[in-house]
Amino acid sequence: MSTEIPVTNPKGQTVGHIVIENGKAELRKKVNRLRHMLRRPAGWATDELHIQLLRATLHQWNMTPYQGFVVLTDDSGVVWRASLQQFFENGFVIDRRFGVQRVLPEGQWQQIDKRQQELHI
Repeated sequence: MSTEIPVTNPKGQTVGHIVIENGKAELRKKVNRLRHMLRRPAGWATDELHIQLLRATLHQWNMTPYQGFVVLTDDSGVVWRASLQQFFENGFVIDRRFGVQRVLPEGQWQQIDKRQQELHI
């Protein structure tokens, strides 16, 4: 059984979910690579408030940052996955007029191409 918690932007629109299942919690979002991926430095950012919500959820469910993950699915079918711990160890905070965000450089993410997985099934 899983639990889903909606994640919203400042306008109140749902932009993702925190999904709790199998002893881990994932912040899941769908993103547009051209629009959402940072170019300099190359990496993915997510709202700091969403990172803090994931951290609070882990605490509430007695989990560690190693049990929390950020999972982004881009429009080309690639899934980008990183642990919350990586965000704190290797990420940094920016504010480029879209609110405070935490960035994790591109090389710190695990990439899973869902299209290739489907071909092997």
